[in-house]
Amino acid sequence: MNEKEAKHTFDRNNSLEMNEFLNRIIEQVEQMVSEIDKKDKELAMKEEELANKDKRIEELEAQLEKRNVAIGNVSHYLDMESALRHVVEVAQENSKRIEENANKKAEMIIEEASRNADRIVNESLIKAEKIEQEANLLRRNIRLFKSRAKEIVSLETEFLEDLEKADI
Repeated sequence: MNEKEAKHTFDRNNSLEMNEFLNRIIEQVEQMVSEIDKKDKELAMKEEELANKDKRIEELEAQLEKRNVAIGNVSHYLDMESALRHVVEVAQENSKRIEENANKKAEMIIEEASRNADRIVNESLIKAEKIEQEANLLRRNIRLFKSRAKEIVSLETEFLEDLEKADI
């Protein structure tokens, strides 16, 4: 009965530890997913800002064209067009840089999550191996205890039989 209670307690403790461990893993993964979602939202906002800027640039280009037609100053129009093209290029470069930075950050988060997951798995394997070794040691000790108990009972039985023979 005591052996079953000890084993049940051991299993329950092991289960509690495993549940706590799994809860920590879940929290870490949820935190990583939350960070990725946050970065995705930031990227979407930057893309929306870029779209607004592109729209504004298009509006400015249209206004510039109307103004230049009205004034008739072709050289002024070409200067403004060049400036706007430069703004568009800079905006595109900024957009590309923002996207590249967001992708690098996402890759770093994924790599870190992967490293953390590998570390957690390795720690779990080590703990599982240690628990297995402890369980094997307990099994071995139980077998040894049973064997010694049987031997003692056998010796006691022989002793009692010898006492009975001696009385007769």
